[in-house]
Amino acid sequence: KIFLSALSFLLIFSLVFVTIESVDPEPAYASSQFACFDDSGRPIGYRITASDNDNRLTIQQFRHNGSQYTYTSANNYYTNFQSAVWGSTKVTAAMMDTKGNLWAVARNGGPDLVYIDKNTGNGTVVMYNLANSGAWDGAGYFEHNGYEFLGFGKGMMGSGQLIEITGSNLTSSSSYDEWNFSSNMVSMASALKDTEDFAWIEDPSGLPTYSGVSPKIIGYNNDLQQVVLGYVTSFNASTQSMTMTFTDTSVSKPSDWLTNKASQVMGFGGSEIYILHNNNGEVRKLSYSSGSWSWSAQLGADMGSSSNVDAAACHGGSPTTTFNPTVTATQGSCDGTNREIDITLNNTSSNKAVTFYTSYTINGGSSTNLSTQQVNSASTNTSLKIPGQTNGANVVISWYAEYTTENLREPTSGTTSLSTITIDASSCS
Repeated sequence: KIFLSALSFLLIFSLVFVTIESVDPEPAYASSQFACFDDSGRPIGYRITASDNDNRLTIQQFRHNGSQYTYTSANNYYTNFQSAVWGSTKVTAAMMDTKGNLWAVARNGGPDLVYIDKNTGNGTVVMYNLANSGAWDGAGYFEHNGYEFLGFGKGMMGSGQLIEITGSNLTSSSSYDEWNFSSNMVSMASALKDTEDFAWIEDPSGLPTYSGVSPKIIGYNNDLQQVVLGYVTSFNASTQSMTMTFTDTSVSKPSDWLTNKASQVMGFGGSEIYILHNNNGEVRKLSYSSGSWSWSAQLGADMGSSSNVDAAACHGGSPTTTFNPTVTATQGSCDGTNREIDITLNNTSSNKAVTFYTSYTINGGSSTNLSTQQVNSASTNTSLKIPGQTNGANVVISWYAEYTTENLREPTSGTTSLSTITIDASSCS
């Protein structure tokens, strides 16, 4: 009886251990995040609109089907009205990080920085009184030298403020720290305050440099028809200070985009930049090639006009990219008295070549890495095998995959662990 009790305890303990091993922990705030990608791996864009009529923010998703943007109100989210948070509900500054966390600046006397929870619709003020006077109407998230920042100001960092994200509890003011920010403008036609919005350029390769420095953020002034680039020209982590230098270049606006109407900027992966026009709700891609900027055609149905509005995205992927890598594993051939495991790297639902990283553990031991594999678009790879293991061994396979050109990763952090495989080598000899 003592032996059977001990054996039962060991079996239960082993099962619990395997279960814990096969689940990758999520950040505490993961459930509050907005989706960055649809089921095909295409990035989702968001338009955040304040309505004085029903006292709430409407957060609209717009998705790309491979050829154009589509929109349906069934995908909308709505905030709860909290007068202490939103005041008159007017918001013209919103920003989103690479994980789908969303912030907005509330015009409630402060103005105040608010973190928005996707599931509850609640907003939590995490920093009060961002400005001594006026109201910030441009905002964006960006990264530099491993630091994560929220930047906002009058237009494109005009009289700007810079906040570092320092913690993981994003509804707590202790997770944010203000830096010193200054700006320089070089022979600009635009004023920063009139460049209505900006976004992070995740990979600025091929874009114009300034004194050898690649641009960090991009904005668009619709009235003056100028593309504005911001470069980090001074950075000191010990003194928490940053200087940006700004330049601008002309680009003719689309013929149906009225002046005196702001435009919102969304950054996806790489240098994929999309502009949403407030007056007609059109979305167009802004591209740079051979020394000049140009516009795409209108990308799908417009979303209607709005004045109290901003747009945001997760800074990954491209609306025309599908990214949906998966990994499966099955017990394979006998290897003497042991049995191998065959691994399939599946990239059939992606239209880009993807790099897979896989590893495995045996009976909860240390992890062993398998060789890195690049799998072409619309393809699979079955070359990976785990060497023969003894009968009854418990094998856990973990993996992640990347397309670094557009900052795409599955999962977005950590690894995905497959269900435990218990080796059946009873028929091997």
